[in-house]
Amino acid sequence: MMALADFLAVHGSPVRIEKKFVLKKAQSLLAVRCLSRMNAAVVFQPRQVNSIYFDDFELSALRDNIDGNPYRDKLRVRWYGEDRKRATIEIKHKRNILGAKSSFALNGALSEEHLLYDVKRWMTLNVRQSLFPVSKVTYTRQYFMLGEIRVTADSQIHSHRLVGNQIVKSLNHDYEVIELKYEPSLDEVARSLIAEMERFSLRPGKCSKYANSLMDFNITVY
Repeated sequence: MMALADFLAVHGSPVRIEKKFVLKKAQSLLAVRCLSRMNAAVVFQPRQVNSIYFDDFELSALRDNIDGNPYRDKLRVRWYGEDRKRATIEIKHKRNILGAKSSFALNGALSEEHLLYDVKRWMTLNVRQSLFPVSKVTYTRQYFMLGEIRVTADSQIHSHRLVGNQIVKSLNHDYEVIELKYEPSLDEVARSLIAEMERFSLRPGKCSKYANSLMDFNITVY
């Protein structure tokens, strides 16, 4: 069994830089037009992304985000559309400006309840921390490539707090996100791209869908 941070050295993907642009609702339409003018290529059809985030009883992952901890790790399970049979456990690793991900495929879940059971069983065998499902976030994602830089546009973002067997809908969904993801060697190219996007009043900033999903609930983090 390992702590979440330890998975990075053993299972982590190559590191990359992620830059996010937090937009007002419907502003991603402007961003997509901007990408089109920059000859961005559509590389995948839009699809619904579903994520359930896990945290400990002290909400350490939430606290690390709020505090701006440069070294942080969080676990989620993700699937696309209604296809829970090919869900993936993902541990997101953040190391200053660099990010990476450890991924583990799950197979055969027919329902969300079954999926959560599979995740909890996997964590019991592999993860040192005691984690539980805290929130669920869904959104529509569009996929583009600008040269070697991956760009995604997320809209129709909805989130729910998971409290025992209850699901409480969050009101904090009036935002959209554009994200650039690229290898560190492409940082200069990305800076030029960001400068071009800033001409359209699109500016990079901090954004965590997990943290945003809990902001309506007056949660105290010590």
